[in-house]
Amino acid sequence: MNLLFTLVGIFYLLNGIFYLIGIRRSRNAQSKSHVELFDYPFVTVIVPARDEAAVIESCLDALLNQDYPREQFEVLLVNDRSADSTGKIIAAYANQHPGTITPVQLSGAFGGKGLAIDTGVKLARGDIILTTDADVRVNPNWIRTIAEQFQPATGLVFGPTMYRYNNKLVQRYQALETAFLSVVSSGYVANEFPVTCQGSNMAFRKETYQEIRDKLVKRNFPDTNDDLILQEVSLLERWKIRTVLTSGAINYTDPPETWLTLMNQRFRWASHGRLYPRISVRIYLILLFSSLLGFAAGPFVLPVNQVITLWGLKLMVDFSVALEVTSAIRDRKLLKAFPLVFLLQPFIVVVSGIFGTLGLFRWK
Repeated sequence: MNLLFTLVGIFYLLNGIFYLIGIRRSRNAQSKSHVELFDYPFVTVIVPARDEAAVIESCLDALLNQDYPREQFEVLLVNDRSADSTGKIIAAYANQHPGTITPVQLSGAFGGKGLAIDTGVKLARGDIILTTDADVRVNPNWIRTIAEQFQPATGLVFGPTMYRYNNKLVQRYQALETAFLSVVSSGYVANEFPVTCQGSNMAFRKETYQEIRDKLVKRNFPDTNDDLILQEVSLLERWKIRTVLTSGAINYTDPPETWLTLMNQRFRWASHGRLYPRISVRIYLILLFSSLLGFAAGPFVLPVNQVITLWGLKLMVDFSVALEVTSAIRDRKLLKAFPLVFLLQPFIVVVSGIFGTLGLFRWK
């Protein structure tokens, strides 16, 4: 028993060092990078939408307010069988902005976000395709900042989407946890081990997507998510993956409003792990899950002094990473949520992993 928990601590420490090295590499690489002569390539933005009447106007307004020539981008709004007024709102914007906003209607059985993206890619006029969500308000410099990252060998680029937050504990928890995931995701790429990304702030070449499309189809589109696209691209040797953490690349959205909706979201995210194409990533995630399971179980099976030692190690690792994360996104105020994330994260991850793997969640 003691050996098992010792291994948990050792793995968590080494993984924390791995995080810190990756984040530092990512930030250093971006501070040294420079943009070559930029000629504003024509790009396509794909926005899947399902029952988003309450938020889609702010999303469209932000996309129309981009620091990018209007004639050099199009927005494809893929309406995934919405039962509310989403379709009417999209149609009204398309009438007001012909040539820029184009509505696309899905029909038939539920296909999920993967099918919405795939349908948009087929219709896209741009070689560079950006994706975001209907409940996201993109940065005014988003299209330009992401498009600038594409060099000849670049196949995929992603940036962070952060949660807006107030004083509610559930919002502060999600804001820091999501910031952590976004920055660590960039660190994974810097360490040449892509694991996860956010589809609400992702871009890829149409050519790159076409090379992996057959594999995505075989996995069934409802199960196709952003991480699968990222990992399939990482297996293509000729394409490089880049990340960007600069302020112009940061998008924002509102978090789930309750702990129950947060957990359902986490269950859904965790359900994709079994589909990841890279065996090394699946093994890594199993080890990470096992280490967090060790922290969650420790207080129930270990003597108090050993629990203090184990969680003291976790505190050292987590706070070091949290300092790097909040520095990367330039929001030290988020550290106020650190005690909550520190204490709850192992339990939320363990429960999410179990329920997600068993498919005990609901789609939107």
